[in-house]
Amino acid sequence: MKYYMIIEDDNIDILIIERMIQMVDETIKPVVLRDGGEAIKYFKKLLTDTQAEKPKFVLLDLMMPMVNGFEFLEMYKYQIYPQMPKVPVIILTTSLHLDDKEIATSYEFVKEFVLKPIKRNEILEFIS
Repeated sequence: MKYYMIIEDDNIDILIIERMIQMVDETIKPVVLRDGGEAIKYFKKLLTDTQAEKPKFVLLDLMMPMVNGFEFLEMYKYQIYPQMPKVPVIILTTSLHLDDKEIATSYEFVKEFVLKPIKRNEILEFIS
């Protein structure tokens, strides 16, 4: 199964993301996780199964309860990325803080920093 991962706590944002991506590519399915901790657990399970399909990309919100996007990035850098370097992370955020963008894009696996709401042309860039 071809899929992507959404790490997001807001139901409305999840719905918008799913619909926008479905309009571009109906064959790719979402896996939704509500915080960075859930996502790290999911990735660790993937690492134990060499036959498991990896997500095509990850859409990550920065501001979440429990384990936020920045904490996820730090855990992902050391626990997941060394063994799974081909899964790009795209930041989806409402944050206009330049510091947030600078910090997030300093991780080599973060390929985009996109402000919500996401636009069709932005989806086309990372789906293709």
